[in-house]
Parts: sequence; C-alpha cells; structure tokens
Amino acid sequence: MNYRFVIGAVFSLLTLAAARTVVADVSVQVTFDTVDFVEIKNQDICSGCTGSNALVVIRGVPSGSSTTITSSFNFGTNKDMATRCERLAVIAMSKPGKYLFGIGANSSNPDGGHGDCRLTLVAP
Repeated sequence: MNYRFVIGAVFSLLTLAAARTVVADVSVQVTFDTVDFVEIKNQDICSGCTGSNALVVIRGVPSGSSTTITSSFNFGTNKDMATRCERLAVIAMSKPGKYLFGIGANSSNPDGGHGDCRLTLVAP
C-alpha cells in the first residue's frame, strides 16, 4: 500500500514540475545599447478573429555589436506589458548611452502571452 502511494506521489510531483516549465516567465532575449525606433502594432491572430496580438518592433544597436538591427517581439494578447515595454524603450531612446534596454516576449503561453522588459542605468 505504501509503495503505491509513494509511486503516485512521485508521479504527481513530476507532472506538476513539467507543467510549471510550460508557463514560466520569459527572460530578456535582446539587450540594446541604443534604441532608434519603437512601435507597437496590433497583429491579427487569424482572418475573421476578433482578437489581436501586441507586436513590439524595436530598432537599435544590440550590446556587443556595432550594427543596427530591427527585432519584433510578440506579446500575444498581453497589451499592457507591451505598452510598458514601449515606454521603457522611449526612455532609452531619449538618452542614448545612458541606459541599456532589454526585451523579450513569448506569445505561445496559454494565458495570452508573457514578456519581460528591463531598463538599466549605465551612466548617471
């Protein structure tokens, strides 16, 4: 009887641990030394659908590089987080070299999308 309980408990814990990794928050995917351009777009999920995804487009120079890139980050239906990231990008854009701006997003999470933005003071 105890043997079956222990196996059931271990199986339950493994199932919970596996499920937790699916909904984990997203970390910063790109850090920019400078930001030249920021835009939020609403991207239709499908034709005929009523919802849309929040797409943040950033152009700038990533850390450790000297060339400008343009990257898109899909926040899914999490428009509030996309708006917060846009505001941080505008702050970084207003004072080039003073801040590092980091951003990352994942729209495939089951609760609508996750994102992460970070603004780091480099030079006071």
